[in-house]
Formats: sequence, C-alpha cells, structure tokens
Amino acid sequence: MLEGKMVIVVNATALRSGGALSILSQFIESIEGDDKYLIFVHPSIDIWVDNELIRIIQIERTSFFSRIVWDSYGLDAYLKKEKIEVKIIISLQNTSIRMTQSCKKIIYLHNIIPFVNYRWNFFKKTDFNLFLYRYVYSFFIFLYVSKETYFIVQSEWFKKILIKRGVQNDRVLVARPEIIISDVESILSIPLIPDGYSIFYPATAHSYKNHIEIVNALIYMKQHGGHHSDIIVYFTIDLDESSELYRIIDENGLNGHFNFLGYLSFNDILSYYKSVNLVVFPSRLETFGLPLIEAAAMGKPIVAIDMMYSREALQNYNNVSFCEFNDSKNWAEKILLGVKKNKTETMFVANDGWSRVHQLINELKVC
Repeated sequence: MLEGKMVIVVNATALRSGGALSILSQFIESIEGDDKYLIFVHPSIDIWVDNELIRIIQIERTSFFSRIVWDSYGLDAYLKKEKIEVKIIISLQNTSIRMTQSCKKIIYLHNIIPFVNYRWNFFKKTDFNLFLYRYVYSFFIFLYVSKETYFIVQSEWFKKILIKRGVQNDRVLVARPEIIISDVESILSIPLIPDGYSIFYPATAHSYKNHIEIVNALIYMKQHGGHHSDIIVYFTIDLDESSELYRIIDENGLNGHFNFLGYLSFNDILSYYKSVNLVVFPSRLETFGLPLIEAAAMGKPIVAIDMMYSREALQNYNNVSFCEFNDSKNWAEKILLGVKKNKTETMFVANDGWSRVHQLINELKVC
C-alpha cells in the first residue's frame, strides 16, 4: 500500500478521549483524494476506515517518557526500517517530532496549558500531570521545530501567542473546531425539574475548569435572599473525583441543588443542552471552548467567564453574558437573569476547519 509514492505520516498515539479523540476522528473522516496516509494511534482506538490509501497502526506510547522516546527516535526509526519516504509529517498531539528525512512538518496545537501563567501544585495529585504539561511538556513542543514546520491552532488569540514566541505569521493557520449537531428537533429532551430552573456545565473535573465559581454563585444567592431555591445545577463529573467541591456544597446546605452526572456521551450532552434553561462555562483555561459553540448552535442562553477564548468563540452571539473570575455576586446576578430568558437565538457555525487544514496540506505537497 505504501510503495511507489511518498506518504503523509500522522502521529496521534496520545489521542484517546474527549476533544482530543474528536480531533483524530474528524481528521480521518475529512481525508479525501489519492494521498497515502500512515496514521499511528493508541491501541484503545478502534477505527475502521474504508479507504485502501489509509493505513492505521496501533502502538502503545502512553507514559510521558515513552511518548518522548517515540517522538524523538521511535517514529523515525520505524519509518527507516520500513523504508517509508515521508512527504509531510503531522503531529495531531501538540509536540514536535524528530525526523532525519527532509520533509514538511505540521503540528496541530490544541493544548493551551504550556502557554499560560497558571500555578500548578507539583505535590497535588490532581495537578501533577498538569504541572508536567506546563513546565516539562512545553519544552518538547518546540524541540524539533525547524523552518519546515507549520502550526495549526484553533483560535486567533492562540495564534498571537505563537507569534510572540517567534513563530512567523504565515506559519500559523487558524482552523476552528467543527461541531456536528444533527437536526435539533430530532434530539431527545430530558425531563428535568418541572417548576424550577436547570443549569448545565459540561466539563471535566480539572481544577482549572473552575466548578467552584458556580457553587460560590449559589452560596451567594442563598446568603442574599434565597433565590437559589428552584435552581438545580448539572455537572458532568463524578462525586469521587470532586470530594472537595462536594464538601463545600454540603457544608453550605446545597446538596439538593447540584447533580453530579459523571461522564456523558455526546448524544446525552446534546439532550442536556436542549433541555436546560441555561449553560454556564466558568473554565479559566481553554484553547477554544467548544461547549460554548455547541450551546450557541442550539440557541441556549449562556453565562461564560470573561476571557479571550470565550469572547472570540462567541463574538457573533448575542444571547450570552460574561462574568469576571471570582466575582460571585456578578455570577449570581447573571445566572438568575439567564435562567429566566425565553429568548432563542441560534448561532451559525462555519464548519470549514478541516477543509482549511487539507488546503494547507495540499499547498505543502507542492512546495
């Protein structure tokens, strides 16, 4: 399959879940034309491809150290051993790759953590991997970058960060994530509290997702008039990974106002979007904030943290209110207004991100 023509190699061994897995899946689905692709993925990824020009190889490179070895030596050695000539090598997982062959390089950069000044506690279990991303992992993003390297990012504000780091403007492509939502009318609704207001926050349990902001907003409501009584908040996290958060909820007598749903499938997330009165998004660190676009595409009122990523993602959406970090009074006021909105406004989302990526690939093929 790989003989007789130079190959586009894709490194994606670390993309196993969540938004990262969506990037891999959407990239593979977007491949067209007669180019030959060799794609390395994690063994847990079971993707069937009906295209004889695409070959998928499962390889175990999960630990931090094994990833470094693979990116620095293993992948290059594999290509040498198999006598594969590489036209373009694409890293879908942020880090650069060492190559002894002369070829164009593309890095899809979707992790903002190495680029922001956010304090991580090395000795805190929940922060340890994030500490590595910030202070160790960031070194390997640029380690093997050369004049043949191009970057793909998901937002204009991230592009500006790279330019400040010395990357040339014409070497950075902005390709917004694509969302796949079928006809909204066909999405199943979920029966929630009939005489109250429901709030939804789809996010993992990482500390920077800032769930405490919403908890503090309800504490403020309770302490200043009891306006929280008919509100229930739905988090997509488990109790066992949120013990400190639940302790604060319990100490303030708010147990009945928070529902810990755990992991949800994308279809279930869509059902909650459709069914709730308000979507909130207080996350302090995001490259793009895809749930914001998903909620806006379904016309939901949104209360979001006021940061560059949220402003850019929702720049054409009017049914949103922005709040500053750690301002419980403002969050409480905006939430109380937001849950009572009957206004529906659907934001148009241009799903052209992957076509822009393949346009870049095609341009580099002829360079």
